[in-house]
Amino acid sequence: MAEQQDECQHADRLAAEIAGRLAKHGLEEPFADARRIVQAGMGLSRESIARGDLVRVTHHARRNLHDLTERRIRREPIAYLRGRCEFYGLDLVVTRDTLIPRPETELLVEAVLGTANAYAAPR
Repeated sequence: MAEQQDECQHADRLAAEIAGRLAKHGLEEPFADARRIVQAGMGLSRESIARGDLVRVTHHARRNLHDLTERRIRREPIAYLRGRCEFYGLDLVVTRDTLIPRPETELLVEAVLGTANAYAAPR
């Protein structure tokens, strides 16, 4: 079997192809998910994808994007695909062995910090 050649493709079109596959499988936010997959799989910025920069897609990158897309189709959370998650201004490493912080948890942290600060304040 012949080795596939590298190709150049516009980053936004690459994301659109992936979004089409995700949409066919009923994912709720296929375009947002596809952009995140391209970011993770190609190491591109959101801006690069939004501009439609021309990028070199190697055979390895194409395989990686395919694998990430398949994992998302199986409903694996984006944070696990990326291996990281932002929480309360921190960039956390996440794996399948860790829980992904939910946005509501930031509200809980703020409430706890507010209460702790109230008790710590001099009277």
